Amino acid sequence: MATAAEAQELITAAECEFCTIPPGLIWYTVLAALIDKGNGNPVPSDPQALIAEAQCLECVIPAGLLPYTILEAIRDLA
Repeated sequence: MATAAEAQELITAAECEFCTIPPGLIWYTVLAALIDKGNGNPVPSDPQALIAEAQCLECVIPAGLLPYTILEAIRDLA
């Protein structure tokens, strides 16, 4: 089984710019991206911009309700 240090090494070595998003914020950034698309806006390619949006969502949406808001955001895309 991998250790936390080994996992961090993999994250640090990753080529993807979105790998810099903290694991605890990833689903909030997914929601932020869905909201952006739903509003007709492009999804920011800068992870820091998505992180900033995610932090705002984190302040108003409890983690337990996050899957429901993601489903609602997906429905709004149709």
